Amino acid sequence: MRYQEGDFGQNTRDTYPKANFFVDLGVQGGEQRIGRFIELLFGHPFHTPTREEYAMFQASAASLRSSDDARQVGAAVATAGGDVVAVGANETPLRGGGLYWPDASPDARDQALGEDRGRRD
Repeated sequence: MRYQEGDFGQNTRDTYPKANFFVDLGVQGGEQRIGRFIELLFGHPFHTPTREEYAMFQASAASLRSSDDARQVGAAVATAGGDVVAVGANETPLRGGGLYWPDASPDARDQALGEDRGRRD
């Protein structure tokens, strides 16, 4: 691959959504969080997820439920104690409640209809 002038630099617009870890060293405990991340990266056997990490995992897993071809978004609502209250994703709602599953008939999701209804004029 050949690089052009200007290919290097801070491309945060492209980088931020691809990142799995951010830390603010200006807050208390920032250095410990970096240490924990490095230990996890190298396979530390005794770290379990924090409340925030677990909620983010639930949101990421919920995003897989979405069939939106433009972007799959998941969300998780959790208490301060770390209990997950609800999860959801951007998916076409089923008439009468709930969401479509792959074996639904009729299937009114965008890919089944062959159009992105979010892009209609």
